[in-house]
Amino acid sequence: MKDGGGIGRWGDVFSQSPDLPKELILDRKIRILVAEDDPAFVKMLDDSLEESSSLYHIERVTSGERCLQILRREKFDILLLDHALPDGTGLDWLRRFNALGVGIPTIFVTAKGDSRLAMEAMKEGIFDYINR
Repeated sequence: MKDGGGIGRWGDVFSQSPDLPKELILDRKIRILVAEDDPAFVKMLDDSLEESSSLYHIERVTSGERCLQILRREKFDILLLDHALPDGTGLDWLRRFNALGVGIPTIFVTAKGDSRLAMEAMKEGIFDYINR
């Protein structure tokens, strides 16, 4: 097993360890949808996952509307949702996804360290909150 650090290392553990229960061993790539309009953040994410690219399929969109279109027709394991999208806030889009029954584990990403925003996002059911 390679020690790539970060996310990749854990992906290697879960996909290759013979001691894990069968239901934890992955038989497909983890599908990640990234709704983010900051190219620097997307590049950082790509660089972080590059070593373990055989474990992940990443789809990138730059707007909430495009994110919704894709979520309606494809299945993803996790959504990284930026708070500041060009066509609305991530929180507004999250509420819309929930109202439409488009449920997906979501990691909320923001450049603003606002505890009120974090609490609102938690109330909407986010999985985690990243302040970059």
